[in-house]
Amino acid sequence: MPLSRYVLGFPTLAYLPQYISFFIIGIMAFQSNWLQTIQNSMGKWGFRVALVATLVLFPLALSGKTEFLGGGYWPSRAYALWDSTFSVGMCLGLITLFRRYFDRPIRLGSFLSQHAYAVYVFHFPIVVLIALALREIHLEAPLKFGLAVIIGVPLCFAIAYLVRKIPLMDRIL
Repeated sequence: MPLSRYVLGFPTLAYLPQYISFFIIGIMAFQSNWLQTIQNSMGKWGFRVALVATLVLFPLALSGKTEFLGGGYWPSRAYALWDSTFSVGMCLGLITLFRRYFDRPIRLGSFLSQHAYAVYVFHFPIVVLIALALREIHLEAPLKFGLAVIIGVPLCFAIAYLVRKIPLMDRIL
């Protein structure tokens, strides 16, 4: 299935195997404590593989104009191989990088993690309302997206904070 198609508002089904694989591997990683036990050398190799794949496969994929979007052409095969290789390599690399340099408790991180599930539950209508409020503003799409993020993320966490202040809601959310 071509990459440019969306099904029911979700990205193309071409990514479904990757999403399912990452979900299952994520469960296995949690159960086996891989995030803490994966070696730093594995992360370095992950970054290297992602870089080589990007330097070799990505230009090959883009050399066929729009053929990389699907249809079984060789650029689409190169893109599929690059996409999966890059995803796995970056995941390995970023896990070890963040574990080594950013795994420290900070007050903001604690606040965000305490309210993350509530944000997950309530973010959809908030994002829709922000999108509706911004639809009349004439900006390029990336700028409008950035504006929505700047407004939406703090707003979602503020609403999550307020909702969790309601008696018994902190136990549910």
